[in-house]
Amino acid sequence: MSSTPVIVGVDDSLTSRVALAWAADRAAGTGAPLTLLHLSGVGAEAVPVKSTAILAGAERWVHAHHPGLATQPMTIRGDALWELLIASRTAGLLVVGRPGSHRASLVAALVRRASCPLVVVRPDRTGERRGVVAGVRGPVDEQVLRQAVRLAGTEEPLTVLRCTDDPDATRTVVDLSPLLSNPGHTRVMFRSDAQPAAARLVAASGEATAVVVGHRRRRGPAARGLHSCAERVVQRATCTVVVVPVDSAPDEPAGVT
Repeated sequence: MSSTPVIVGVDDSLTSRVALAWAADRAAGTGAPLTLLHLSGVGAEAVPVKSTAILAGAERWVHAHHPGLATQPMTIRGDALWELLIASRTAGLLVVGRPGSHRASLVAALVRRASCPLVVVRPDRTGERRGVVAGVRGPVDEQVLRQAVRLAGTEEPLTVLRCTDDPDATRTVVDLSPLLSNPGHTRVMFRSDAQPAAARLVAASGEATAVVVGHRRRRGPAARGLHSCAERVVQRATCTVVVVPVDSAPDEPAGVT
């Protein structure tokens, strides 16, 4: 059981409802509390009555499907990005729906700056998707692998995609094999590919329930304007994407993350 909350952004959109269902399932499965977060806008844009109704509806849905799950509704007013970044400092997961054009820049900023894993949920309209894909590059990607293992649980197959030609990456994956040796997994596969990392992960998203990828939070002027692999995967993948933040030095070269 975890005391670190799963935080999900809620509004009255279809994508938000899909994200709420994903977050509630995850919180119930791990024993974590669920925080329902609604951005009500700033100044004249804020509508308290609407915010209260949206949160009440979300709570009713959660309790109907997951009786006993601890929930905390929360309305935040102010700059959406800043408030979500603050929330990410105390969250185990920050969950949002697939962004429309008006929210794409917000989600891209969360990919770059969130302090906890960010989950961008996409609906599985076919019901035929199966498996978790983890994109790894090197030694620090243990965090990515751990998140992928937790997400796969004991039912989903797990594919580890080594998106690099660095020979040290192979040794790293082998060293971490005890972490992945869960007999409940139906398949653990290691693949190498010469394609660009983002393209390979987007292709893999066609059949997966989720793709897990790291994002190295670069510091300093060199980070400005840099579109990472994680951002491209979030933009183009057809399944849910989990972005795991990994700290790095300002001059570290870009890779799968």
